[in-house]
Amino acid sequence: MTAAIALVLLIGISILSLCLPPAVALIMSARRLSSASDERRSVLRAAMYVSGAILVFNTALILFNPPELHGLDDGLSRLHAIGLVLSWLCLWGALAMAFLMRVRRRTYP
Repeated sequence: MTAAIALVLLIGISILSLCLPPAVALIMSARRLSSASDERRSVLRAAMYVSGAILVFNTALILFNPPELHGLDDGLSRLHAIGLVLSWLCLWGALAMAFLMRVRRRTYP
């Protein structure tokens, strides 16, 4: 019973750490796309494609190669490390987008 609980907890933590930052970056770049200038639109579209590809990669990684419970040394593979690095980059990209690219609010008279 405790192994099943630990496995569910491990998969939940891996979903949060691998899929949440790319999803947030994708949502933030899509939200800023409508009010961006022309030179920023291409950058935001590229950010949407990259974060979407990272989200698909990390989701497939969790579905087809879930982390194992043997021990801390052999629980994560190289693909998991690559997914964590890509997710970490998406997290910092989303933070940079939040602080450097403000959403212009429209005021109606």
